[in-house]
Amino acid sequence: MRAIKNLLGGMKGFGCCPNCGDSYNWKPIDNLPFEGEPAGFSEMEDGKLVLNIGFQRGMLLCTECLDVPAGLDAERIVSNLGKSGWEQGDIDKVQSAIFKVQASQAA
Repeated sequence: MRAIKNLLGGMKGFGCCPNCGDSYNWKPIDNLPFEGEPAGFSEMEDGKLVLNIGFQRGMLLCTECLDVPAGLDAERIVSNLGKSGWEQGDIDKVQSAIFKVQASQAA
């Protein structure tokens, strides 16, 4: 059944998780940030709410894979991102983010 769902997702133009290969048409996704800080509001300054504008770049993974960082296969992800045309600098940042999230869970 999984293969059929992935085939249909590919035919519909959905991307897939670079870790497990499952199509995003049937699995929920989330973001693994690898650069920058999210935008948000900072504390009140002089009675005014100050907006802290930042940026954050990330890589999409299915939540099933993202929920188990120890199961992330950095080698497979790096290979799949390279095949998808990602720039080497961004791939290196993703690989670093994978190692960081794995280390933080192990601690």
